Amino acid sequence: MTTNLRYLTTKWKYLTQHIAWKKSPLLVMLRGGIWSIYCFLKIPKTIKLDKSGILFYLSPKFKNTGATGIYLLREDYEPELQYLQKVLAPGKVFVDAGANSGIFTLVASKLVGDSGKVLSFEPAAETYPILDHNIEINEMNNVKAFHAAIAEKPGKTRLYHINNAPNSYSLGRDDQLCSFEEVPQLTLEDVFSQEKIERFDLIKIDVEGAEELVLRGGQSLIKKMKPHIIFEMTAHGPKRLGLERNGAWNLLQEWGYDFFIMNQNGQLKSITSPRLRNIIAIPK
Repeated sequence: MTTNLRYLTTKWKYLTQHIAWKKSPLLVMLRGGIWSIYCFLKIPKTIKLDKSGILFYLSPKFKNTGATGIYLLREDYEPELQYLQKVLAPGKVFVDAGANSGIFTLVASKLVGDSGKVLSFEPAAETYPILDHNIEINEMNNVKAFHAAIAEKPGKTRLYHINNAPNSYSLGRDDQLCSFEEVPQLTLEDVFSQEKIERFDLIKIDVEGAEELVLRGGQSLIKKMKPHIIFEMTAHGPKRLGLERNGAWNLLQEWGYDFFIMNQNGQLKSITSPRLRNIIAIPK
């Protein structure tokens, strides 16, 4: 099976099991056809998410950017978006580590309102302007975006372009020929000190294997404030950085967290062993 065929087969299986497909397969298929045309003609698109009223700019790239999933699935894009509604309310604080083009940032901004705060981190030169544009067109004054990576120590670091994909980045690399860009690197503890923020309620960490490093750079805050945490577990990401695959899980377990996964209907299921997917960690 060729790489492209394998990619399409995997994506088709995922799509047909998704709640948005089950709600309206014809609508999802129609959106897929329309989005294919936009991508072929290289025409960007700004959509409106019905539930929240958020405007969302999408770059016309079909693969490996997240744009296709958001165009097809809208606010059902990832079930963990529903978890934001369970935790966030006016006045609360959300951190988006690895914001990409900003779907979690924008939904959180709406939920926490003018009295709340969102800190959003995205290091990639190609992706950050899209995040910034999405914040601007929604006039979200409660969001502060950082064009930087977030990890365990401040400084500068290399952000590698994995497989030369248009939007697949990592602080580690698979091979010596991998291209990269140099980016600033911050820690949660330094940012909270500089911004004079005294608490946070929820953090989403999607940083291609560096989740453990983000946690280590904010461990005093996390131990003290006990935020809810959404983090991604992948097979290859931690290996690129010389980290254990279960490093983030093990840290949070040590710090007194229980673990859950969320199905597409928004229901939580307790788990006792790591899974390669998005995990929700809740303080005991």
